[in-house]
Amino acid sequence: MFKLKKIMRWVLYLIIITLLAFLFYTHRVEVINTFIYHRWVLLYVTGITILGFSAQALNFLQLIETLNKPPFQDTLRAWALANIANYLGPFQPGIAVRMAFFKRHGIEIPTTIRATLHQLQLSFWVATGIAAIAGSISHYEPIRPLAFVSGILFISWPLGLRASHLAILWSSAHIKFIDRHKDMLAFFFILPPARTLLLVAIQYILGALSLYVVYWSFDTQINIQDAFLLTVVVFSSTFIAITPNNLGVQDAIYGYSAYLYGLTVSEALSLALLLRLAHILACGLIVLLIRPCR
Repeated sequence: MFKLKKIMRWVLYLIIITLLAFLFYTHRVEVINTFIYHRWVLLYVTGITILGFSAQALNFLQLIETLNKPPFQDTLRAWALANIANYLGPFQPGIAVRMAFFKRHGIEIPTTIRATLHQLQLSFWVATGIAAIAGSISHYEPIRPLAFVSGILFISWPLGLRASHLAILWSSAHIKFIDRHKDMLAFFFILPPARTLLLVAIQYILGALSLYVVYWSFDTQINIQDAFLLTVVVFSSTFIAITPNNLGVQDAIYGYSAYLYGLTVSEALSLALLLRLAHILACGLIVLLIRPCR
């Protein structure tokens, strides 16, 4: 069964790559010309992406529960390497790269897992808040119910975590099994410190800014609230990346949304490829230009 699932994932990956290659070949002249015309936008977006990686790395260092933390530049480089490793397989294998990096710096794997889950939890919570605010002021009426549901999740999520945490503490005094595993169970229902929210919010702001710049450079009249909503959709799709580094899925979201905004197929494909290339360039520049501390 495991081998069958693995084969199916790689078949899906190959189908997506084949489809993208076919679209690129069909519209290759228009795509290349569009890339040449928007070459400066690629540099801007690459810079914004590097800032986004920096915010993620800083946020992770905040969440690591240890006094002796690795240097920021080493962490940023490990973050870029992990993102490159994500292209090698589905479900974010780069997480293992990050764990190995922190292990070399004396940080145990459970501590790294705890920080990883807390970061995902924070990202989800902030995403619900952004979706609630941006969706409520969006001009696209069908998004309003989603904004309402997101608002409820944003309010109820920390309350639910707190109630679950208190329930575990109360149950541990009456149930031996829960008492023996109290620390492990409580860990899943602890909201990370509020001070770590700022850097997570900055990641979404930078993501929205990146999309806003790219879409406007293609003469697409996207507004800032829709840029935030699109950022939430893209970030949410990475929580469970079924393809290597969400390749194909994320690009389809970019391309289809651009097509809905009135771009041609070749322009939408160029936009999606530009954003993907900016991500790869950002990873490569960080790895090449940042030297590990001695």
